[in-house]
Amino acid sequence: MAERLDFPIYNKNICIVESTEWKRSDSFHHKTGLMIATLGFLHANILQDLDGLDYPPLLIAETNVMSRSDREGRGAGLVLANTTFGNYTIPQYLVQNVEVRDGYLPEGLRDFFMMYLPPENRDLLYNGDQREVILQSSI
Repeated sequence: MAERLDFPIYNKNICIVESTEWKRSDSFHHKTGLMIATLGFLHANILQDLDGLDYPPLLIAETNVMSRSDREGRGAGLVLANTTFGNYTIPQYLVQNVEVRDGYLPEGLRDFFMMYLPPENRDLLYNGDQREVILQSSI
């Protein structure tokens, strides 16, 4: 499941798709490859379904800092969205953004990193040939 927004700009659409939320579980600590493979399949499927748009879609994700779900995001090619001010690079960090029941204490509001799939990772990991291999291997 993914959420899609289309933004019309200069008679064309820019498509932004939020990758599904996922949770990194301590019980699967040594099996994180399962979530990375799942995210890879989801991303390949999204990019295949949306192939042929005016511009390739921008895949984004909000990743729970407490559970370190950014690790699986990195494994699937996502990177932290950063903003640069002068000589300083600041990660896009949603502070106390939403309450999540993730099993970590203390319960309550959580911080999230914003991540996205940059064009160079999209072209390397999810080009047409790679998408075909990923999607065929799931059958």
